[in-house]
Amino acid sequence: MGDLRQQLRIITGAITKQNLVPLGVATPGSAVEFDVEDISTLGIQVAGSYTGALSGQATLDGTNWVTLSAATTFANMATKATAATIASAAVGLFEVDVTAFKKFRLTCLAVITGSAAITMIGDESNNQVLIQNSPTVDTEMPTVGTMSDSSTNPTTTHIAVLVEKFNNTTWDRERNNYGVSVESSSAKGSSGNSAAAITNFNARGAEFIFNVSAVSGTGPTLAIKLQVQDIVSGAWVDVPGAVTASITATGTYRLQVYPGITEVANSKVSYALPRAYRFAWTLGGTSPSFTFSIGAHYVN
Repeated sequence: MGDLRQQLRIITGAITKQNLVPLGVATPGSAVEFDVEDISTLGIQVAGSYTGALSGQATLDGTNWVTLSAATTFANMATKATAATIASAAVGLFEVDVTAFKKFRLTCLAVITGSAAITMIGDESNNQVLIQNSPTVDTEMPTVGTMSDSSTNPTTTHIAVLVEKFNNTTWDRERNNYGVSVESSSAKGSSGNSAAAITNFNARGAEFIFNVSAVSGTGPTLAIKLQVQDIVSGAWVDVPGAVTASITATGTYRLQVYPGITEVANSKVSYALPRAYRFAWTLGGTSPSFTFSIGAHYVN
């Protein structure tokens, strides 16, 4: 049996209210939303007892929603008929093309009564997958355990909807774009570096923000550089160009690291961020002291 962790994603929910904000954040209870990046086709199952047509909406920027009104938006998998909406009170299996969209949601733009139970499934391998009934669990299908980072390789048949990637030792959950603190704010009076290696799970690059909140000393200077670790020797080496200009005052400073970007000295570097990295800082001047923090916004 193939490893389904790389493929299937399932979202369930119920639609019980009319969406009074069709162009923005949907009214609570009025929509079931799905992140469809890397997915071309969604399978949708509608169950329950309700009245009110269900519409499909999509967005490219993640904020502004547009109603899909083409006569072929939804395909009824039982009758092969297509329609712009899922008709009022209709139940069954439907298919919708979500190619090139960032997000898709099923919503009710009219008055609705009752509750429409929604299950949506997408396949990141771009193969059509439609499931009408829950799979039967037999003796070869053990109960699924809790999924987390650094979960070990399964020794029995393993089913999971969570997407994970192998880090050459264990498995990690796949991340979307997200932000973290990699160095908390503190006063530093001498040159140094991050206390431990920082882990980048699956981002291609990042934008780092250095927030300098206090500076003292005579002619104080600060330079912060990005370093990566040699997997063989364990030594830390500088990433060419990934260093701030000399900092002498409080303020917010940025360093963007991403493959293919146009390079700008001391602020933008074309480089793929590896799994393990750290920051090192060099202080200059007489009795220098800098209070600063470092935040990271990872980008896939």
